Amino acid sequence: NKIKTANKISELNEMKSRFFANISHEFRTPLTLIKSPVQQLQASATDEKQKSQLNLVDKNADRMLELVDQLLELSKLDSGTFKLILKEGNLSDFLKSIAEPFAFQAKENNLSFHTNIQTSNQNHFFDKDVIQKIVSNLLSNALKYTPENHSIHFTSSFEKDSLLLSVSNSGVKLKKEELPKLFERFYQKTDAQNGVGIGLALIKELVDLYQGNVSTLLDNDKLTFNISLPLTVSKDENILIATEQLQLTKNSSETDEELPILLIVDDNAEIRSVLNDLFSDEYRIIEAEEGEIALRLAQQEIPDCIISDVMMPKLDGFAFTKAIKSNELTSFVPVILLTAKTSEEAHLEALKSTADAFLTKPFNHNIVKATVHQLISERKKLQQRYSQELILKPVDIIINSVDEKFLQKLQTILDTQLANADFTAEEFATQIGISRMQLHRKLKSLFGVSATEFIRNERLKNAAELLKKGNGNISEIAYSVGFNEISYFSRCFKDHFGCTPTEYAEKK
Repeated sequence: NKIKTANKISELNEMKSRFFANISHEFRTPLTLIKSPVQQLQASATDEKQKSQLNLVDKNADRMLELVDQLLELSKLDSGTFKLILKEGNLSDFLKSIAEPFAFQAKENNLSFHTNIQTSNQNHFFDKDVIQKIVSNLLSNALKYTPENHSIHFTSSFEKDSLLLSVSNSGVKLKKEELPKLFERFYQKTDAQNGVGIGLALIKELVDLYQGNVSTLLDNDKLTFNISLPLTVSKDENILIATEQLQLTKNSSETDEELPILLIVDDNAEIRSVLNDLFSDEYRIIEAEEGEIALRLAQQEIPDCIISDVMMPKLDGFAFTKAIKSNELTSFVPVILLTAKTSEEAHLEALKSTADAFLTKPFNHNIVKATVHQLISERKKLQQRYSQELILKPVDIIINSVDEKFLQKLQTILDTQLANADFTAEEFATQIGISRMQLHRKLKSLFGVSATEFIRNERLKNAAELLKKGNGNISEIAYSVGFNEISYFSRCFKDHFGCTPTEYAEKK
């Protein structure tokens, strides 16, 4: 009977999870159909009162979407499928990165925002997603219920093996007997007042999952949430991701050279540190604290991807992206913009600046990583296509007009120099007007080959085209495309096409 009961409970939990997933989808569709015409009306509305009403509709549609997401999180917790994923990292830097966008929002709402985050050089094992949800919901709740010209305080510290978090906001109109009810789902003081939603209920569930404690304090209209989370990793039911010993390979300069380059641009050192920690295992990281320095670094190093903040001194993220995309050396480099600006106007501005992706702070680590991997993966598809193309076709390979001009310049030089056996990568770089290293990085990122490999590949492809047309014997063709030794030409040809020149000519 106990086994049957347990199985039935498990089955009901699965059904409930599926129900929440389905109902979430059902809510999202009509909400999207509400938001779309509202946005069209917002664009054409001229009356200020109408604009205000439409903004209210749009804002509340977003709020409903947020509630749907929170319901899904609670359903996972209720079903018992939610587990902590503990990974090593610097908690101080991580908390600073979460708090930064809320400071920006508080300033826009005429609120004082104060942080006191204890700095620690020691790494801890913690669940980044859960702690981000706890802190973000607390700060979001404080922003929502703090009257104008009042203040919000966020502090964190370490005590023994625990992380202590505290968020307080002034100007709160609550009674002490109402404090325990704040963590009830959809609690509201009266029928005429808005409830606190499920954000605080989600916090309570997540803290319980973490085997921590949460308490509230009300003093002189100042509401404080105190949270204690254990930093021990002995709980068997959690998933512990061990730190891999990657230093052995990374100590080699040759291995570093092979790693893709990621440029991180942000005037906040903690944000740069968090992103560095997130990507350092798989990428060679270069950093810049503002746009002008980043632009020079990008032209010098030619990274495989760029993650940039929007609000920076001297050159902001939008102008920086436009400069990257309009420069011949860097036009093909994917750019991801991270910003505390959540407005659709900011998103539209990012698209106008030709950014490849736009993510808001606080950012989800998995989404940032997936976005970088996806953009670099798309670039690799172009590299693969180049290796399969017999003739370099700028229009077919690259859409960006700046890249197209660069490829046309490459083709012009190749047309005049390919038959020259003494034509080297150094001369190639000189004729195109950039350094040899810049040409190497550009071609490596664009086509996946070095400058020397690119010249050899183009010679081989040209030879294949001549063999296909039957224009001369193998010796004549080898010399005409810049090879001095027939044996070396045959060996290179077989490595590239998988057959000898003779076999290729016979097949064609």
